[in-house]
Amino acid sequence: MKQLLKFWALSLLLAAQAYAVPLINKPAFVPLYSAYSSQVNDNFYTVDPQQLQEATSVHGYSNTGAVAYLEAKQQPNTKPFKRFYKGLPQRNHLYTSDDSEAALVLSMGWVYERVEGYIYTTQVPGSVALHRMNKFNSQTADQVHKYTRSFSEVILLWQQGWGYDGIAGYVYATAFPIVNNGWVAGLRCPSNAPGQCWDGPKPANYRDYYFPHKLVSSTNRPAGYTRQRISMTFTTPDFFGGIGHLTFGGHGNLNVGQPHVDTVCTNGVPDPSCSYFRGLGVALFGVTCGRCGGVQMGSEAWWPAGNHVIPPSQSYGDLRNNRQYRFVMTVSDSGQLTYTIRDVANNALMVSTNWHAAGVYPKDSPFPSELTGYFFGHATDNQKDFTFYVTNAQVQWLP
Repeated sequence: MKQLLKFWALSLLLAAQAYAVPLINKPAFVPLYSAYSSQVNDNFYTVDPQQLQEATSVHGYSNTGAVAYLEAKQQPNTKPFKRFYKGLPQRNHLYTSDDSEAALVLSMGWVYERVEGYIYTTQVPGSVALHRMNKFNSQTADQVHKYTRSFSEVILLWQQGWGYDGIAGYVYATAFPIVNNGWVAGLRCPSNAPGQCWDGPKPANYRDYYFPHKLVSSTNRPAGYTRQRISMTFTTPDFFGGIGHLTFGGHGNLNVGQPHVDTVCTNGVPDPSCSYFRGLGVALFGVTCGRCGGVQMGSEAWWPAGNHVIPPSQSYGDLRNNRQYRFVMTVSDSGQLTYTIRDVANNALMVSTNWHAAGVYPKDSPFPSELTGYFFGHATDNQKDFTFYVTNAQVQWLP
C-alpha cells in the first residue's frame, strides 16, 4: 500500500507539472525527397537534404518535391526503407522494405547504399499507400522505378507501359498526420539528443518532437443543452508500459502549450476570455500496476491558479497495447463527470467512474459551466517513443 501511495503521489507531481513547458510542435516525420534525371532515366529518393542538393547541383537531377513522409526512427509496424543502386550502364535506384527482395537484388548486382527512414508495413490511421511502378527496357537492361501516393498516377503510368509492383508500404502525406474524425498523438525521442527527452530533471527543450495536441477552444452548444459528451476509439502499439500520461479534458478552455497563466491573463486574474487551464477530465497513465489490476486512471479538475490538478479518484483497467478501446466521457454544467472505457473486440467494460467535481473548485474560480471547449494531450513525463491513435472522435451536446 505504501508503494502504491508513493506512486500515486509521484503521479500527481508529474501531472501538476504537465503543462509548465511551452509546447513546440515539430514534424514527427522526415520528408522523402524525390529527384529525376532525364539523362540517365532515374528516380532518386532520399531523406537527406544534402544528398538531394548533391544530386541536383552535381549530378544533374531535378528536384521533384517530397513524395512522402517517413519515420526517422524505427517504430512498431515499421521496417527500414532500404536504398539500392545499380551502376553503369543503367544507373538506377531501387527502394524496398522487403528482406527477401533486398537479398534478391543484392544477388543481381545491386549495391546496398543506406536506409531512407522507416516505412509502415501495415496501414495505420492517417497513413496512405506508397505505390511502386517499374519500367524495364529489354534492349538496354535499364530498369527505372517510381514511387507515388497517387493512384491516378498509377493508372496513368500503367497506360504508358509501366508495370505495377504493388504497395511498397504506408507513409504520411504531410509532416504531421491528418486523420479524419481523429488525430495522432505521440512523442519521438531521439537517442542522440539528450535534453529533448526525459533524462532526470525536466529539461528546457523537452517538448521537441511531439505530435500536435488536439485543442478546441469552444463548441456550439444548443440552447438548453447542459452535458458535453466526448467519445473516441483509441489504440496504441506502445504507450502502455511507460510512465507517460495523456489527458482528456472537457467543458473548459484548456490552451495546452500556452505560457503560464500569470503571463497570459491580465495581472494573473482569471477571466473566461483569458487563455488558461480550466475544465474537468481524465488522466490516463501508461504505467501498469500489477497489484492494482492494470493501468491507472485518474479524474482531474483544472483551474488557473498555478494550474493545479486535483485527483479525487483513481481506478484501474487492464488496458493493453495493440487493442482497440472505446472511450466515452460526459461533463455536465453542474460539474458531474462520468466516463467509461470498453474493449471494442468484446464490448467488455474496462473502466467506469462517476464523480461530482464542482465542490473541489475554489470559490474564486468555480467550475467553468459557461465554457464549451475540450482538449486531448500528453504531458511532459514521457520517457520513450510512443504513438497513440484516435479515431471515430465525436463531441456533442446533450440536454
